[in-house]
Amino acid sequence: MKIPAKIMDEVKIYLEREKMPKGRHDDIMEKVRALYKNVTYDPEEPIGVVTAQSLSEPATQMSIDYNEKVILKHNGRIRFH
Repeated sequence: MKIPAKIMDEVKIYLEREKMPKGRHDDIMEKVRALYKNVTYDPEEPIGVVTAQSLSEPATQMSIDYNEKVILKHNGRIRFH
């Protein structure tokens, strides 16, 4: 799996800025490759459906009825709506 050039460039800049020993560069780059591989997904994986379910379920369960009264505090004033 090829890592985008922008990520590789940022890692190289980090290594130079932090003055990492040259002997550790390969180890760190390999770790970056492994981490990148872990966060990618298969294009055929249906993550859109799972994401929609994960986001919409809590959002609908945490809603209240239209007629439910709520307490609001705005600019130091408390009001009931």
